[in-house]
Amino acid sequence: MYTTTSGWREALAIALNHALRIDHDVNGAPYALCRQAGHRLPAIDDSLRRYEWKPTMPGGVWPLQMSPPEEESDAQLFCIGCHADGHLRERALRLARERPRHLAIALALIRCDDWVKQVRETAQETLRLQTEADPALVFAHIDLLLALRGRQRFDAGVWRTLIEPALLGHEQRAERWALLEHGHGKARLLACTLILRADPDRIAQLALRAVRDRDPVIARWALRDLPSQTDIAQGTGGFHEEILAQALRHPSASVRAQALRVRSENHDAAYPDLVRDVLLDASASVRAVAIHAARQLDIDPRAIFRNALDRGESPRNRHALQALGDCADAEDLDRLQPWLHHPAGELRCAALRGALRAGIDDPAGVLRDALTSPSGKVVSPALKLGTTVP
Repeated sequence: MYTTTSGWREALAIALNHALRIDHDVNGAPYALCRQAGHRLPAIDDSLRRYEWKPTMPGGVWPLQMSPPEEESDAQLFCIGCHADGHLRERALRLARERPRHLAIALALIRCDDWVKQVRETAQETLRLQTEADPALVFAHIDLLLALRGRQRFDAGVWRTLIEPALLGHEQRAERWALLEHGHGKARLLACTLILRADPDRIAQLALRAVRDRDPVIARWALRDLPSQTDIAQGTGGFHEEILAQALRHPSASVRAQALRVRSENHDAAYPDLVRDVLLDASASVRAVAIHAARQLDIDPRAIFRNALDRGESPRNRHALQALGDCADAEDLDRLQPWLHHPAGELRCAALRGALRAGIDDPAGVLRDALTSPSGKVVSPALKLGTTVP
């Protein structure tokens, strides 16, 4: 066991509590700090500066047999590097050059945005030495980098001069691709932009990977930016069509809608059948894009909805009912009538909307029946529709 009279432990325990709402005792706080994700460290840095505490530098003050665990020394160095005293922050950064561990590197990254020029320059030099020894270390701190990149000093300074060149280095080809597996969408989008710039031979592979990404922002990026910046749109073997086919099956409606817009630029023989199919999409926003495309092809969307609805109840026919509710006319009253008493509130609401639009006899009576429904999905729109009925 060892003892220290410094107040960094107490300050750290308070900072964890105030910044992250994490309660830890004084002895457990250093280990809690070592477990924190990178994007949380700037908040801890800000909190540590708000308290007055007496720092003690790590290293050289304990007998060898009483030296503290590495985690505690790392946490102590990080806390001193976040102290309100700029001289202490600068000194901590110089010590960090001798122990390029996780928290020491994180400290250097955070201090690259320091408001004191001397501290900032020391941090940049520390980071330069660390990245020269191991250029791949920046990939281990992607969460922190993304949190810091929104800061003007950081983005205009060390990001452009040191970090971005390291991320784009030829020897980091494998790390860039591995970043596509990151759990955070912003990190995967960063990986996409890095690969686009540094690995042009992998762009086709990237396109297929990005368009299937679970984050719709990344999938839309692939549809919007990749074809215009590469030759994959003119690829052989229908490669561009394969990308669009993947996008049209994406779980996000915004991606499917964007894919149909891109696909509309090529009116080949298969395009009309595709539009007819997308007219029965589960999402109203995608159906709206398909309706616009159908009208450009002189395809009557209502005919598609009617044919699907006449085939009986199924998931796609339900989508047809929801679409027909917005464009029904008198011809559709008979096919909508059975749905006015459907147990599913969403479908009953669509039928009610369509019946009123088509001019059903006794609309007030239909609305009264709807208002007795136990489903809020029926009652709420019925109240709104009631304002349009004399």
